[in-house]
Amino acid sequence: MRLDQIPIVSQLRTSTAGRNLDNRLSDRLPTIVNGALFAVTLYLTLSISWNPPVWIRLADPYDYLHQSQMPLWHKQFFFPHKAPPTGHQPIAFFPRPFTVPLIYKLAGSDPDVIVSIQKYIHCLSVWFFVSSLLPLVATNFVRYFLILSSYLLMSWWNILRWSIFLLSESLSMSLLLCWIASFLVLNRWRSIFALALHALITVFLAFTRDTWPYILLAFYTILLLFSLVSARDLIRFATALFVLSIIIFAISTKSADIGERRTVPLINTIILRIIPSDEYTRWFALRGLPLSDRLVAEFCDTAWLENRSRINPQAVAKIYQIYADPSYLDLLKWCHGKGAIMYTWFLLTHPRFAFLLQESPAQLRRILVYDDGFAPKPRGYSKLAQHVFPLFSPASLLVVLIASVALYAKVARKILLYPVALGLVFCFNVFISYNADALEVERHLFITGVMIQVLSIMSLSLVVDGIWTQRAG
Repeated sequence: MRLDQIPIVSQLRTSTAGRNLDNRLSDRLPTIVNGALFAVTLYLTLSISWNPPVWIRLADPYDYLHQSQMPLWHKQFFFPHKAPPTGHQPIAFFPRPFTVPLIYKLAGSDPDVIVSIQKYIHCLSVWFFVSSLLPLVATNFVRYFLILSSYLLMSWWNILRWSIFLLSESLSMSLLLCWIASFLVLNRWRSIFALALHALITVFLAFTRDTWPYILLAFYTILLLFSLVSARDLIRFATALFVLSIIIFAISTKSADIGERRTVPLINTIILRIIPSDEYTRWFALRGLPLSDRLVAEFCDTAWLENRSRINPQAVAKIYQIYADPSYLDLLKWCHGKGAIMYTWFLLTHPRFAFLLQESPAQLRRILVYDDGFAPKPRGYSKLAQHVFPLFSPASLLVVLIASVALYAKVARKILLYPVALGLVFCFNVFISYNADALEVERHLFITGVMIQVLSIMSLSLVVDGIWTQRAG
C-alpha cells in the first residue's frame, strides 16, 4: 500500500491543500477588492458634474491652456517667457512648469477632456498607492482598513474638488500619491525598471509646481544620508535619485527665471508680510526696494483677513491690479532681478520671519484651512467623506510617527521610517510655500491637511500590522 493510500495521510493532505487554497484566496482578496473599488470609484467620480465650470473666473487656467497650445517640440513650451496681452491671449500670460500644460495638450486643450483625464488619474493614483502598500501589510484586517480608508479619503471633497478645476492641484496631488507608491515599489524590487518608473514620476511631479524641486531635494538628501548610515543596500539608488533631484532643481530654477515666475509671489509676500513692519520695510528700502513709501500708503492699513482666517477677496483684487499697472513697472523689475536675491538673504538672516514665529494665530490657521471657497458644496458620492475627514490631527499624526520610530528601533524594518521622512519634508514644505507666496497659502498648502491624513493612514497601518505580526510570532 502506498503512503497516500493510508486514510489518515490522505485526509491530512486534502486538509492541507484546502487550507493552502483558502490562504491563497485570502491573500488575493484584498487585491481584488482594490481593483473593484478602483472601478466603482472611477465610475462615481466621472459621474460628478462639473457644470457650471468653476474655473472660468480664475486667471491661472488660461495660462495653462495657452501654454498647452504651444508646439511641443519648441523650447518655448518647456521654458516659456512671460508675455503681455495680445489678440489671441486677451490677458497677460504668466508661464507655468510644463507637466500640467503637457497633460492638457494630450487632452487637446479641451476642458471637458481635461477634467475627465484628471478624474481618471486621480482614481488611478489611489489604486497605485494602495497596491504598493498591500504587499507590506501581512494582517488582513489592516489591509482592509488601508483600502477602505484610502478610497474614502480620496473621495473627500477637499481633494476630489480639484479634479473639476483647470489648475495644477489635482494633478499635483495625484502624482504625489504615485510618487510615494513608486518609491515603495523601488524599495521592494530594487530593479532598474522600478528606478526608471520612480524617476519618471519624480520628473513629472517636480514640474507641476515650483515648490516641488525643493521638497524632492530635501527628501533625497534625507534618503542619501540614511543609506550611508543604516541602509548601504540603498546607496546606489539613493545616489542616483539625489543627483536627479539636483538636476531637476537646476532646470526648475532656470525655467522660473526665464518665465519670471518669482515676481508675482514676491510682490504678494512684500505687501502682506513686509510692508506691515516698519523694520522690514526699512531693511528692503535700504537695499533698493522701489516705491516702498507708496506701498506703505496704499496697503499698510488694508484689512487682509476675513473672519475665517481667509484673505479678503477685495484686498486680493487690489493686489492683482499691481501686476498690470505700468506705474509699478520698477517694482516688478526689481522683484524679478535683485529683489529675489535680497529676499533669499532676508530669509537667511531673519529666522523668526522664515520660521513663521511672528505670524498671528489667524494667519497660521490658513495652513490647515479645508474650506477655502474655491469650489461649490460637495457633489455626488463625496458627501459621505465629509462626515469622516479630517479624521487625524497634526498631534495624532505625531503620535503615530513616534510609534513608527519606536517600532523601527525594535524590529529594524526600514519602511517604518518612510512616513517619518515624508512628514519631515512636508513640514519643510509649509515653510517653503508660506515664505514663497503669502497670498496663496490656503490653495498652495491645502496639501498639508491632506498629507496629515495620508501619512496617518499609512503609518498607522504599518505600525498596527507590525505589532500584530510580532504578537503572532
